[in-house]
Amino acid sequence: MFLRVDKLQIELPPPLQQDPSAVGFYNQAYSYWTAGDVLRTANLQTPMAEMPVTFLYYQAIEVLLKSYLLANGYSIKDIRNEYRHHVHQLLQEGNKHGLVLNDDNTDVIRYVDEANEGMESRYHRNGLVTDFDLVMALKMTVVELREKVCEHLIAKGLVGARLRETL
Repeated sequence: MFLRVDKLQIELPPPLQQDPSAVGFYNQAYSYWTAGDVLRTANLQTPMAEMPVTFLYYQAIEVLLKSYLLANGYSIKDIRNEYRHHVHQLLQEGNKHGLVLNDDNTDVIRYVDEANEGMESRYHRNGLVTDFDLVMALKMTVVELREKVCEHLIAKGLVGARLRETL
């Protein structure tokens, strides 16, 4: 595909191919998590530097939960219509299929959902006050959730054990 701008002709790369499978969602979540970690450790000296990090971790949590449900036969349409961005509901549905997180990480997901943090993180606001280090709490939640979803994808035969090496 080419784009013509004035007298220039620019070749465009092929459109990104989205993979609507459980593995595709897992890979997308892995990208969010990795990008969040890179920003977190970059020690940016900017106002509200934690905001993009929390957003990326929120996204990783939501997409990992959706990956888990997809691996259990849920359709993207059902997930979109029934659960949307409600991560605690996604976790509760995952619980029905054996997804159990430790109490701290379950509480983080409940907090994110009840405070609507995942969605609100996209908009400007003047500070966020919590009783805990939200960035590290989100990171630890992503780490446990990623490990559980990875093990589930392996157990379901959707990926080989080699995926475990990326943990």
